[in-house]
Amino acid sequence: MSVSSHTNGNNTYSSRWQILLRPRKSGELQIPELLINDEVSPTIS
Repeated sequence: MSVSSHTNGNNTYSSRWQILLRPRKSGELQIPELLINDEVSPTIS
């Protein structure tokens, strides 16, 4: 999804990603951080 806004003559553009992860088996899982360009997501446990 892309988001754009216009404020005081300046245009700002950003992108948002939504990633769906499904486990292959049951039990406790830890999802490692994801690195996309300069952005890093937190580890999920």
